[in-house]
Amino acid sequence: KAGGNVLVECRGATEPELDKNIAAVVKSIDGAKLNYLNPRETTYPFSKEEDVYKVYWDVRKGLIPMVGSSREAGTSVLIEDVACEVDKLGAMTKDLIAMFDRFGYDDASCMGHALEGNLHLVLSQGFRTD
Repeated sequence: KAGGNVLVECRGATEPELDKNIAAVVKSIDGAKLNYLNPRETTYPFSKEEDVYKVYWDVRKGLIPMVGSSREAGTSVLIEDVACEVDKLGAMTKDLIAMFDRFGYDDASCMGHALEGNLHLVLSQGFRTD
């Protein structure tokens, strides 16, 4: 079953402005009526502590190497960027997941920049003919 995560960076010139921006993001996510694979937390784990949020971003930066290191021997990692209008990103993501399923790319993943309508596709492909 496919799953996903959203890593959101919020900023504000002042502490109250940052809190307001975080509240707006939480309200937007709550209003999206997402389907959760597991019971979710009642609040989202936003952190203002650099040593905490830096870990989240370091994990994000390590996703492509992690996917690449888990591929089968004799395959290559393919990375491709795709983009669309932001309001079509959800539909495009569902279509990509269906395509991965249809063609047997069980190790494929999508990650990207939602506010820019951009996804990085990472998958492995063997080119042997035997």
